[in-house]
Amino acid sequence: MKSIFENWRKNIVEDTSKKVDLSSFKIQDDLNREIWDKGEDKLPEKIRLRLIKIAEDFFDELGLPSAYFKDLTITGSLANYNWSIYSDVDLHIMVDFREVDHDVDMVKEFFNARKALWNIKHDIKIRGFEVEIYVQDAIEPHVSTGVYSVLNSDWITTPKKADAEIDFENVKKKAMSLMDQIDRAQKLYDEGKYEQAVEAAQYLRKRIKKFRSVGLEDVGEYSIENIAFKALRRNKYLLKLSQINHDAYDKKMSIKEGEVVKFPGEDPLKPRKSYDPISYLDNKELLALAGKQFPPDPSVAPPKIK
Repeated sequence: MKSIFENWRKNIVEDTSKKVDLSSFKIQDDLNREIWDKGEDKLPEKIRLRLIKIAEDFFDELGLPSAYFKDLTITGSLANYNWSIYSDVDLHIMVDFREVDHDVDMVKEFFNARKALWNIKHDIKIRGFEVEIYVQDAIEPHVSTGVYSVLNSDWITTPKKADAEIDFENVKKKAMSLMDQIDRAQKLYDEGKYEQAVEAAQYLRKRIKKFRSVGLEDVGEYSIENIAFKALRRNKYLLKLSQINHDAYDKKMSIKEGEVVKFPGEDPLKPRKSYDPISYLDNKELLALAGKQFPPDPSVAPPKIK
């Protein structure tokens, strides 16, 4: 499967009808002043206290004390000069996973699942920008070029406009390459090749996630990989990929109504249809299948089938 996609990547012919909208990506002259105080570049106290309360409520819902907090940070485009109408308030709750449980992978999976559920359930906005919660292991390095400590009211990494530069040409090429592969996965689904579509979608999701992580670790917020990832999201291609994965899996695991499922003793002229044909048998049929006779007296319980 991997070799198939590597060949796709190498032999992509650019589709001129496919457009990558990069109009929302630009370097702003200033930080967003709906979020940051003028002059001091600090969070207004009202916003700071509200973010702390949101984090505390999230942990309270998990049944965990906020004493686990090592810090609360804001990162991402709103903590930098590349903010736009698509930006979120990325609120990172910094926790030492080892203090929660020695199984760090289990703790990470737990927090990922619960923060995803929280973000789906809630639509909290701070001055028009949606709040997205993340739980981050405190020992992980900061890779963003702008990181602000909510608890300490100070910058951990101060953003610099001079460092803000986006290679739009290569972002476009990278985004179009991935869009093409997502479209090919959609074609597999449309052709009824559901197993191949699932494999394609799952491979691409892992590859895109790794692709973005490498860019953030290597260059940071303005890396080609990170901006291309955001372009896919803003152009609805990540949503499309997720939908392909879900729909193809459902189709792959479904059995069509009227589809014949064979089982011992089946009358070929009267085929049954079911995920589990045995569940459709009545008592007499179950006994017959087991080589037993149904008692003529209904008050007598039928023998148990081993």
